[in-house]
Amino acid sequence: MWALDHVIFDYLFFKFPNEMEWDSSHWYNFLSLRKKLEREGESEKVLFAGSSVSLYSILPEKLFQDQTYKGQYYSHVAMAPTDLYYYREHISELKPKAVVYIVNFADLQWEYVEVKDGKTNFNEKLWTSEFSDRIPAKNIYPFAFLKDHYQNLTKKQTLSLLGKSLLNVNRVRAFFFDPIEVWFENHFRSGRSYHRYAGEKPSQDIWAAGWIKEEATMTCTLDREVDDYIFSAKDQATIHLEIWGKNKSVSPIFQTEISFKKKGWHKFPWEKFPKISQEFRLHLKMKSDLITAKEANIYHYGKDFYVGIRLSHFFCKAPNFTNKSYIRESFFDEIRFNTMSDQAYEEDYRLRILQSTEKRPELRRLNTIRDKKSQISNLEFVSWLESDRILQLSEHFQKMHIPFIVILSPENPIESQLYIKGKWFAGFRNYLSSQLEKNGHYLWDLTEVLPYPQLFFDPHHLTYNGALEFTKIMEPKLIEILGEKR
Repeated sequence: MWALDHVIFDYLFFKFPNEMEWDSSHWYNFLSLRKKLEREGESEKVLFAGSSVSLYSILPEKLFQDQTYKGQYYSHVAMAPTDLYYYREHISELKPKAVVYIVNFADLQWEYVEVKDGKTNFNEKLWTSEFSDRIPAKNIYPFAFLKDHYQNLTKKQTLSLLGKSLLNVNRVRAFFFDPIEVWFENHFRSGRSYHRYAGEKPSQDIWAAGWIKEEATMTCTLDREVDDYIFSAKDQATIHLEIWGKNKSVSPIFQTEISFKKKGWHKFPWEKFPKISQEFRLHLKMKSDLITAKEANIYHYGKDFYVGIRLSHFFCKAPNFTNKSYIRESFFDEIRFNTMSDQAYEEDYRLRILQSTEKRPELRRLNTIRDKKSQISNLEFVSWLESDRILQLSEHFQKMHIPFIVILSPENPIESQLYIKGKWFAGFRNYLSSQLEKNGHYLWDLTEVLPYPQLFFDPHHLTYNGALEFTKIMEPKLIEILGEKR
């Protein structure tokens, strides 16, 4: 039974084509990534570890373009230092040239740190109980966690971790159908249901959900195997359409208006247009009333924007079904912040992140972290389990002769001002720096390296442009260290 379980759920399952996209099925994609890194064997890879902060801070494919090194993520959402601690052996087996750990204040599990009478106290009992029910502990390292903490676990928690340890099917069942459903959707459906838009990008930008603005201009190719569709959110939608040659010309080759009586998805009527070259430029302009991003359910708080129609998954483009789970692209969802002044951004940030937090469960953790920043700012730093894990990782990688770089990630200036000039942050930074230096490792405090709030879409996640800037800033220093360690 165990052999069959291993073959099906730990081997064949990960041979199934992974056609997932960025920010989807986090746990399947992370396990699939680990398998991919194993298959690559020993190479010049530099691993970027951490939580979603790492994922949204670095663009590995933009790094080392003139070098032999290759940047790779080793990150998943909500990765705590303890998670990385339990991945240390697997990382060592990959024999990376370096491990870069991008860590943020939010990663240190503040839900379990109590601030009382001017002191911090880590509630390890509560941490152990709740940590045992987190997906990484249950599905990635259940036996290791059970072995270390069984004395503080209930019978139910022990049996749950034991069951996960014995059979792979118990670990993957929660996301088993995720890659299968995406594959089926890609190959047998019409492209009207998808996670992120993957068609041609209009020069005017597009939302990740496929909504255009009032106008959209893009390059199109014909003779593709899939039909194109557009979605209208209103009845009686009218769109002015122009087709231009591949090269710039004085006037369009063809222009018309198309209308749809009913809202919903409609097949794009290519057959009604004259035969033209294999590649051309398409221009769409809404003639009927627009809706807003909030009405389109793109988001619910903050400054609103007008949107037009929604395009099908691979509109105007030959489908590409490669694994894009760790490839990030730029969309207007984040570009919109670049259009805002400091004052406009601060007002938008207040509406999106700070307003009515008691009524918005999705902001509960951000609110907890923000409160803790204010509470601990001028307290003495006292280490606890999660901060100690970083140094335990350093000890391990020193023994394995793997360079280890800890980066305190950039933080939105609106948030960082709450604590980085205080006593606690100075103590935390000195605590890490002194111990890492003893092991020949590095601490880079880059908390304030990006002074513009518009490069962040929340307290600690960078926009695509923010990640691009941070990648450029970090690369020279990283190349220098890698050169020293050859």
